[in-house]
Amino acid sequence: MPEASALWNINRQLSFCFGVALLSLLLTVLQDVMPAPQAYLFTFSFAAAGTLAPLVYSLWLNNQQIKNQLIQKEY
Repeated sequence: MPEASALWNINRQLSFCFGVALLSLLLTVLQDVMPAPQAYLFTFSFAAAGTLAPLVYSLWLNNQQIKNQLIQKEY
């Protein structure tokens, strides 16, 4: 199990690294075309929407098999 933990930690650190780099790039580009307060607002709105994307995606997952297993375990 330690290998999975190490892999998860590497994945998490790389995701945070690329996320910060992407948002920094977006903020820099937007500050060239709009006022700074609007650029900040748009960047943080984009970040918030990005955190909600997996939630929206999860609504379309086919989880009928898991539901059936849970129902069988109840009885």
